[in-house]
Amino acid sequence: MKALVIVFLFICFPLMAGSTMRISAAAGANALPEVLDMISSAYAIMGYKIELLGMPAKRALRQARDNPNIDAELARSQLVENYLTNYIRIPVPVKTLVVSAFVVDDSIHVSQWQQLTPYRVGLVRGHLAFHEQLKNHPAVEYFTSANQAITMLERGRVDVVILPKQIGEYAIKKYWHKQTRAVTPPIDQIYLYHYLNQKHQAIASELTHILQQLTIQSE
Repeated sequence: MKALVIVFLFICFPLMAGSTMRISAAAGANALPEVLDMISSAYAIMGYKIELLGMPAKRALRQARDNPNIDAELARSQLVENYLTNYIRIPVPVKTLVVSAFVVDDSIHVSQWQQLTPYRVGLVRGHLAFHEQLKNHPAVEYFTSANQAITMLERGRVDVVILPKQIGEYAIKKYWHKQTRAVTPPIDQIYLYHYLNQKHQAIASELTHILQQLTIQSE
């Protein structure tokens, strides 16, 4: 697959003329290079370049919904469909996301959502699948990024942080969070899908076919 150049922008500008697809994504998406590579390759086969707009997860959803210049959302669970009503889910999972609890206290062992009840839990805003699982939890605190959530974990503000395992471990390595570890086994697995703005409905079928082929090749 071709190498991917990721452009992270925090302010949205009008779409330039030409064959570029502007794709919103949670800022931690660079921890999922296999997803970025697959989506980039699929669009390249169709003759498009991509411009990835990385921003906090909740803001990325809002931009995808409200900014008419956004062409797609990189990878989300099906729970976004009530929010991104003007988007088409490409029905090929681009990632099986492993979800883990991250802790500092080695005495905390959680491998199911129900086991989180006694603990103060940290989540990143915009990870809707996690929000849904913990909507009745008595003590949830929301943060802007994985790095911020882990920082607050290490300061004792929360007891557990729930993150995609790959994104959490990327943040630990990048920001030198030496006190934090992922609990094993993970607590969940979630399928992620690519979402295409319905203004591009004409290419949805071709994009689906190409992603199917790329998925087969990667197995």
